[in-house]
Amino acid sequence: MPIKKFIRKIINKKQAMQIKLPIVNKQDYQILVDNIPQNAINTLEKFHRSKYQAYLVGGSVRDLLLRISPKDIDIATDATPEKIYKLFRNCRLIGKRFRLAHLLFNRSIIEVATFRSEGQYQGKHHKKNNHGMIVRDNIYGNIEEDAWRRDFSINSLYYDAVRNNLIDFTGGFADIQKKLLRIIGVPDIRYREDPVRMIRAIRFSAKLEFSIEKMTSQGIHHNKHLITHVSTVRLFDEVIKLFHCGCAEKIYVLLNTYGFFKILFPSTQQVINHHPIQERILLYTFRSTDKRIKANKPVTPAFLFVAILWPVLQSEVNKPDTEQISITKKIDSSIRSIIAKQIETISISKRFIRSIKEIFTLQNRLERRRGKSPLSLLHHPRFRAAYDFLLIRAESGEIEQNIADWWTKFQEADEPTQLEMLDELHK
Repeated sequence: MPIKKFIRKIINKKQAMQIKLPIVNKQDYQILVDNIPQNAINTLEKFHRSKYQAYLVGGSVRDLLLRISPKDIDIATDATPEKIYKLFRNCRLIGKRFRLAHLLFNRSIIEVATFRSEGQYQGKHHKKNNHGMIVRDNIYGNIEEDAWRRDFSINSLYYDAVRNNLIDFTGGFADIQKKLLRIIGVPDIRYREDPVRMIRAIRFSAKLEFSIEKMTSQGIHHNKHLITHVSTVRLFDEVIKLFHCGCAEKIYVLLNTYGFFKILFPSTQQVINHHPIQERILLYTFRSTDKRIKANKPVTPAFLFVAILWPVLQSEVNKPDTEQISITKKIDSSIRSIIAKQIETISISKRFIRSIKEIFTLQNRLERRRGKSPLSLLHHPRFRAAYDFLLIRAESGEIEQNIADWWTKFQEADEPTQLEMLDELHK
């Protein structure tokens, strides 16, 4: 081992020993251990038996304090990824930007991260791009350094489930009590390091019903343009998290408040500016999505993008056409151009693009109901999604309600009744 690396290792260990942990008074909080998966408890105990520090951290601690069963379990430790790999047979190391360990337990995963420091210099372990965004962050530190480099105070709490100790370096516990979302550090710097933090602030605010602290909020207004520096693939993932968190309608309001919606969906915003009534489709879709999530019903990104891009399709199809082409060809051409333009901002995977196109195309067929085609449409793999969107269009007043009612009755009827309905339709 090089002498510099050896000395640095000794210094870090001494610093870790000297840190006085700011432990929250046990009388001020209550965490139900039953809400912590047994796999997480066993993992923490194994770290402790191996003489490593290990804590539940981030959103899992926040949710436990809010009496919410944590969806994901994250652990922070002073063990390096390589040591974690040696310690656990079920470990898989992932990531270059942030080196992490995933512990696999049947269908669940516990994510383990090594304590990190801010990284005050550029090198192979810590890099920023020309915009100031962190593109690699693998400088390891101690628990206090790790706490101050996290995004929001409410996500920087550490819980020692073995000793029942809650550790708070940044005032996150007080912020949870005040239902306040506050970024750690200087907002302009922290948003430049990772612009996605601004979108995460919106999601946490809506989902947890927390207000956004003044400086944190002002920083979002000043730096919203930085979101365009984020990769289109990552933006897709973040947008799905936004609208599938069960608070899509609130999210939409906040995205407009901070000016993100017009950045993420410029074509849709342009249509709504000129035709405000088109916004109703979005609002009804977001409400429907929230209801489905609360009822534990499945949702799909394709349906979300259909609703958001529908106003743009309507605008394109209704434009005066000098060429005499069929409505079907015009729809197909418009769909291709709309999606091509949208993926310049937010990447959409091919499997979802196919579903989006099919749901779009089926709307015309569901309205026209020509010949015997309704019978075949019932067996189309995208029929149910297309029908659900048709219901939203009827509810918003875009099409006549009797069309949606006809399809509701038609799909529930027996074959003789379906044939009678088709005959009556074409008289």
